[in-house]
Amino acid sequence: MSKEINPPLKVGDRIVLISMEDPISPVTVGTKGTVKGVGSDPWSTEPIYYVDWDNNRFINLIGDTDMWYKDEEDLVESKEGLINVLTDNDIDPSRLEDLLSQLPDEEVTDLSVRNLERKFLKSGDPEQNARKYLKKLVKSIQNREQTPEEDDDYSVEDELVYGGEEPEVSAIGRKQFKKELLPLQVELLKLQEHIKEAGKAIAVVFEGRDTAGKGSTIRTITKYLDPKFFNVVALGIATPEERKDWFGRYEKYIEPGKITFFDRSWYNRGIVEPVMGYSSEEEYEEFMNTVNDFEQSLVDRGVDLYKFWLSITPKTQEKRFDLRKSSPLKYWKFSPNDEKSLEKWDDYTEYKEKVFQHTKESVPWTVVDTNDKRVGSLNLLRHILKNSDYKDKDESTIGDTYPESITTINEESIIDELNKLLPVFGTPNHDVIFNFLKALRDSGIVNMMQSPDFTWSGKDFLEKYLKIQELQDSYQQIEDEEEKENLLQLAEKSQQVMINMAMRELEKEGKELSVSNVNSKLRRLGTLAFRYFVLRLN
Repeated sequence: MSKEINPPLKVGDRIVLISMEDPISPVTVGTKGTVKGVGSDPWSTEPIYYVDWDNNRFINLIGDTDMWYKDEEDLVESKEGLINVLTDNDIDPSRLEDLLSQLPDEEVTDLSVRNLERKFLKSGDPEQNARKYLKKLVKSIQNREQTPEEDDDYSVEDELVYGGEEPEVSAIGRKQFKKELLPLQVELLKLQEHIKEAGKAIAVVFEGRDTAGKGSTIRTITKYLDPKFFNVVALGIATPEERKDWFGRYEKYIEPGKITFFDRSWYNRGIVEPVMGYSSEEEYEEFMNTVNDFEQSLVDRGVDLYKFWLSITPKTQEKRFDLRKSSPLKYWKFSPNDEKSLEKWDDYTEYKEKVFQHTKESVPWTVVDTNDKRVGSLNLLRHILKNSDYKDKDESTIGDTYPESITTINEESIIDELNKLLPVFGTPNHDVIFNFLKALRDSGIVNMMQSPDFTWSGKDFLEKYLKIQELQDSYQQIEDEEEKENLLQLAEKSQQVMINMAMRELEKEGKELSVSNVNSKLRRLGTLAFRYFVLRLN
């Protein structure tokens, strides 16, 4: 069905961008957004639409020059979403058509797309990593039960629990979930018996944003375990004495012969405390400098340590908070801090990225998507069982994970990749990008998670952005004209470095110097620069 181009819009409409006149606009083709306001231009008969884009930009649509259509169906939840991710990471989708063609469009979800993006955090050849993931995805979908149980219930919880609100829905029905879960719980009991007899210890760390499902996942997987031989640790506010012995506060719960599940862990000091202002800079720095040694000491003692980050989207978190507030059974779980965590989404992301980058020396992080709690619980439990040795282990019972919902991040690929690129532009240019990103951070005008595109979009774009900021009272502004001019000059220098580097890289790869190829390469280099420089600014 054809779509109407540039239809009239109203506040709240969801749209998809087709094109924007500005050739260096950070809002790329296919980006979605929400209309926040409608205005007029005295020089045009066409309206101006104020759009909050999903990539955290707030840039207007001009009817005379830009093109869009209404988002009447979620294009991300389709193969088109996968293709967009491949293209954004400089991979020709036609080279993976043999696998893409085997994926039924209705089976490709937002989980599939989000997890493909995570594969580009891994080391090795990006195209091969993408191929490996898509191959697993094809196999998993083909092996899933095609005929669902009759009258199966896909609601995660009853309506009463949610106070009459529409409950969350899973891709797995309740009966099918139980069919897959019970054999895994049997295997977990075998693992518990094994460590009890051997006197070993297992520690499982659950980290993630509020409402990610840490507590409910722990309750699901531990339901049939012998309570004498496992601990669930969910600690409250630390006392002054406990703050002085941060790791000891948690380590004392790791006992021989038991599995210990941490519903938040020592990583409170690496993520929650600095975001919410509960710890000092000195405490944070000391934690980041010593956590790898602490975890290595656990491993050296024979402790099997698993670290999981339960990942959700902002939309899911907001929905779950609303459900909590309306629930007659769960209202107590909503606190004033929950409201703050919604406002600090980007800050949590920044500190989470730092943790991922710097604390995988001894034990890697495994990211489990829990937008679908049932899929997430199965994946997490399967990961533990597949990576544990125990008596009478039945691999066939464990089965395969849902590959669209789990990624282990254990490589230094971003650093390795950018280190290879540093000689291309040399130390002086290296300093240009570093100085610009530092000045951008210090200005406070933009959350640093939005910074990659600023490295190459240049002075003119930044100047337009600052003018928009001046019209928004709620946004940070730069009052000092000298500081503003310095930032603009740094933006111009950074753009020159990035464009030169992108063109040199394309020439080395034998690719055409087209606008599309250059923009794609710039987006990739901007991401690399952000991860390499910004995460080390502190």
